[in-house]
Amino acid sequence: MDTLFTTKPLASGRRDYAAILIPLAIWLVAVLLVNPTGDIPLNDDWSYSIPVRTLLETGQFTPGGYTSMTLIGQTYWGALFCLPFGFSHTALRVSSLAAAAIALVALALLLQDARCDRRKTIVATLVLGLNPIWLVLSVSFMTDIEFAAYSIVATAFFCRYLRSRNGLTLLAALAFALAAVSVRQLGLNLAMAMFAALVFESRKDKRAIVASALGIVASVALLVGLVLWLKARHVLPVEASDPTDSFARNFASARILGIKVEQFTRGMLVHLGWFLCPVLLWRAPTMIARYRGLRHGRAILIAAAVTGLVWFVLMAAVRPMPLDWVTINENGLGPVRLHNAPGTLPGPEPLPKAFWLLITLIAVGGATLLLLELGLIAGKLVGAWRKRQFDTPMTVRAFLLFNAAIYLAPLVLAGYFDRYLLGPTFALLALLTIEWQSDPSEARKPARGFAAAAAFVLVLTSAYAVAGTHDYMSWNRARWALLDTLRSQGVKPAQIDGGEEFNGTYTYDPKYVDTPAKSFWWVIDDEYIVQFGDEPGYHTIASIDVDGWLPNFRTKLLTLQRNDH
Repeated sequence: MDTLFTTKPLASGRRDYAAILIPLAIWLVAVLLVNPTGDIPLNDDWSYSIPVRTLLETGQFTPGGYTSMTLIGQTYWGALFCLPFGFSHTALRVSSLAAAAIALVALALLLQDARCDRRKTIVATLVLGLNPIWLVLSVSFMTDIEFAAYSIVATAFFCRYLRSRNGLTLLAALAFALAAVSVRQLGLNLAMAMFAALVFESRKDKRAIVASALGIVASVALLVGLVLWLKARHVLPVEASDPTDSFARNFASARILGIKVEQFTRGMLVHLGWFLCPVLLWRAPTMIARYRGLRHGRAILIAAAVTGLVWFVLMAAVRPMPLDWVTINENGLGPVRLHNAPGTLPGPEPLPKAFWLLITLIAVGGATLLLLELGLIAGKLVGAWRKRQFDTPMTVRAFLLFNAAIYLAPLVLAGYFDRYLLGPTFALLALLTIEWQSDPSEARKPARGFAAAAAFVLVLTSAYAVAGTHDYMSWNRARWALLDTLRSQGVKPAQIDGGEEFNGTYTYDPKYVDTPAKSFWWVIDDEYIVQFGDEPGYHTIASIDVDGWLPNFRTKLLTLQRNDH
C-alpha cells in the first residue's frame, strides 16, 4: 500500500495525482497567507500592464517605452484574464498566479514522466514553488513567471517527446518554446538546447533535428520581425537596445569583461546553490560515495571542501548574502523604489546578520555541491557519447543541462537580475531530481543528517519567502493608500513623487533627464513625497503604520509635503 510520501519509482505511463496536488495545495496556502490583494502595480509590472490596457482598448499590441522584453505572449495572456471584468492589476495578478500554478503542475508531470517517486516530485516542486523569488513574483505581473511557465511546459513536452517520439508532442514543445520567446528573448535557449541534445543523441533523429533547427529559425525570425514591425509603426521601446548595450559596455575592455564575468558567475553560483540546496543535500551522500569510487575522487572532495570553506569565510567577511540584485534584499523581499536612493532609504531594519550569514553558508555550500554534481553529470554524458551509448535518458539529461547552460551564457557576459535565475533553476532542479531518482543507491534511505539539513533549508527558505512576500504586499498597499488619499484631495500626479510604480504609471517620459535634486523616477514636481522616513525640507501630513511578519519589519509610510507650501 502506498504511503503519502512513498519512495517507490512511478510505473511507466502511470500518474500519481497526489504528487501533483500536494505541492500545489501547499503553494496555494502560501499564496493565501501572503494576502496578495490590492489593485496596485508592483516593481516594473506597471510598464507591462500598459500594453495590456492598450490591447484591450485598441486591439493592437503596443509596448510601452520602459521595457526591453519581447512581451507579446505576456500581453495577450494578461489580456485574457481582463476580458471578464475589464483591465485591473488584480486581474493581471491572477494571470500570473495561474501561470505559476500551471508551471508547477508541468514540472511535476515532467518528473513523473521520468518516473520520479512521490517524495522526490513533491520536494522538487516545493523547492521551486516556495522559492522566494518565485513566490514574490507570482503576485505581480512581472515577465519572469509567465516566461518560466512557457519554458517549463516546453521542456516537459520535449522530454516526453524523447520518450514517445510522437511528432505532435515535438510540435507542442516547439510551440511553447516560441511562446517563451514571445515573452523574453532568452527563450531562444529552448530550441537551441533541443537541437544540441538531439545532435549528441546516438540514434540521430533527423526529423527532430530538422524541426528543432527550424524552431531556432522561427524564434530568431520572431525577434527580428517584431523589431521591424514596431519600428515601422514608430513604437519601438526606447529601452529595446538595453541588452545589447550591456554587452557593449562589458566588452569595452578585457579587464572590465574579466571582472564582470567573475562577479556574475560567482553571483549565479551562490544564488543557484541556495535555491537548489534542499535537493543537493538529499543527494549529497550518494554523490560523495560516487566520488570516493573515482580514482582521484577523494582529492576532489577535499579540494571542494577547502574551496567552499574559504569561499564562505571570504563572503562572510566581505560581502555576505544578500547580493542585493533587486528582488532579494537585506530588509526582506521585493525592490524598494521610492524617493530616496536604494541603500540610504529609511525603513525596516535589515534582517539579523546571523540570518544572512546562515543563508550565505547555505548558498556557498549549495554552490559547492552543485559544481560537484555537475562534474559527475558531465562526466557521465561525455562517457556515454564516447561509447556511443547516448540513449534517451542521456539525451534528457543533456537537454536539461544545455537548457540551463545556454540560458546562462549571455547573462555571464551582460549581467542579470536575481529574478532571471528562475529559468536555470527549474532546469537544474529537474536534472538533479531525475539523477536523484535514477541512481540505484537511492533505494536506501538518505543519511538522516543530510535529510534533516535539507528539510531545514527548505522550511527556512519557505518561511522567508512567505513572510517577505507578505510584508512586501503590506507596505505597498500602505503606500498606495496614501497616494490615493492625496489624489482624492485634488493633488495631481505631477505634484507627487510616489516612487517608480506611481510615477511610471502617471508621469513616465522616455526623454526624462534625472537631476540630483529629484529622484530618478520621472518626477515633475515633488511637492509631495510618499516614502519611509523623514526628508529635509518636508513635513509629515499623513502616515500609516506597517507591521510585518519578518522580525525586523515594523515601520511606517509617510506622506510628506514641502515646507514652502
